[in-house]
Amino acid sequence: MAGMGYLHGTAVTATAGLEFVAACDRDGDRRKAAEHDFTGLRAHATVDASFSGWLDFGQGFTAAFLASFEAPERQHLELAGTMTTALVDDAFAAGASGQHGRLLDRNGVVEDVAGPDDDPYRLMVEHFVEVVRGRATPRRPPSASVELLGLLDRLREVAT
Repeated sequence: MAGMGYLHGTAVTATAGLEFVAACDRDGDRRKAAEHDFTGLRAHATVDASFSGWLDFGQGFTAAFLASFEAPERQHLELAGTMTTALVDDAFAAGASGQHGRLLDRNGVVEDVAGPDDDPYRLMVEHFVEVVRGRATPRRPPSASVELLGLLDRLREVAT
């Protein structure tokens, strides 16, 4: 690993409660260096190209997802409720601006909804900087990130 990969690896290993367990790089020398620099690390040449799943959160809350390096670029978010479904295309696209979505109610009425007219990644980085500098509080508590990481661990376990 070089550059950002190495910096991320050292940050993970320096953080209590986190373990750096795997990395991916096409270059064999970089994989060997990573395994040397980070004890116990498993370095791979490739990653799974596609992964899909269905999550059941209980009480009628479910989610389906598809993440793929093979499929054409597409981002589609659909949140379906008993009264309304929210549809958003390119919700997380870097460089996007003028995002919008649609609300579809159970009677078939469609309402266009304007989103932020800005790049969501730039906004995320700016917020992160403000939090680090002590001028803002995180939008989500650290426990939400820990919970999400636990879900990702469980998904990884069932995928292997």
